[in-house]
Amino acid sequence: MKSHLLAVHISDKVKDFVDHLIPGEGFIDWMTLCAKLRETTFRAPLLFEVMVRNSQIRDTNTFLNLTYERGCKLHDMLFG
Repeated sequence: MKSHLLAVHISDKVKDFVDHLIPGEGFIDWMTLCAKLRETTFRAPLLFEVMVRNSQIRDTNTFLNLTYERGCKLHDMLFG
């Protein structure tokens, strides 16, 4: 199915019902996941559904800046 992948919905989490974390705050191995996604035809935009409520980061500006930085890193890992 690698040649048919159009979208992926992934939510990093630390336990049940504690999800929508900044990538890297939860348990997902992003390096492995990105390596697998690079083997597919996935070329869609990245959308991050994150919540301050479940994050270790409480300051809004810090939270948004870190989300942006992690998003850029994942974009580079996926698309070079």
